[in-house]
Amino acid sequence: MIRPEDLHDQPFLRLDFDERLSRDLHAAFAVGGVRPRVVVDVEYSATVCALASAAAGIGLVNPAAIPALDRSGFKVLRFEPALHFRKHLAFPPGRPRPQLVRDFLTVLAEVRNRFALQVDNS
Repeated sequence: MIRPEDLHDQPFLRLDFDERLSRDLHAAFAVGGVRPRVVVDVEYSATVCALASAAAGIGLVNPAAIPALDRSGFKVLRFEPALHFRKHLAFPPGRPRPQLVRDFLTVLAEVRNRFALQVDNS
């Protein structure tokens, strides 16, 4: 597990989070006076992982991006306090969802649950 204080003055690969997630991360850093040394701002979790593999720094990423990547060059640790990456699906009101959509939602939930288990809890 990695905590905010572990990132103090460390080279940090800053992912461009949504506003709420950025606020939560900033609050977690502020509690302990943590100031990571930002090396670069990037838009994608895969870019953070590639840069971490090249020893450019440490980054926080959306765990949903990790299973598709070659993890031989970096280690995945859980960050505490937990930060939540939220995504939303919108459906038209008053209309039943087609079977294809229901099947997709089932697979999406299964994959999400599998991603949650692929993080080193140490």
